[in-house]
Amino acid sequence: MTVKVISRKLDARDVFIKLVDGTTIRGKVNLYSDGHMIQRVSDIFTKVPDPFITVFDAAVEGEMGRCVIINKNNIVWVSPEECPVELPEVKLAAEEADQDNLKVIAPKPV
Repeated sequence: MTVKVISRKLDARDVFIKLVDGTTIRGKVNLYSDGHMIQRVSDIFTKVPDPFITVFDAAVEGEMGRCVIINKNNIVWVSPEECPVELPEVKLAAEEADQDNLKVIAPKPV
């Protein structure tokens, strides 16, 4: 009897996923894929034809360390955790304007 050892490359990325039923999942996805050039999390959805993704080390409904297989059609959005968005500082026009000369413009009631 021979035993074949199967090894797989792992290029894990942390993600936060929201499903159509409102469930949120935080876990890892593997960017390494045989035959597909994947460099970003979004490539899993645009370049890989498989209708499912596997999320491992996942936190789902209070349970940690789970492995879940999700149909891509049930995903509302995915946020890659390795690239947090830094929002620029925004100043309101009112902060820079003279407070005495401000006008409030409101829509007319219908």
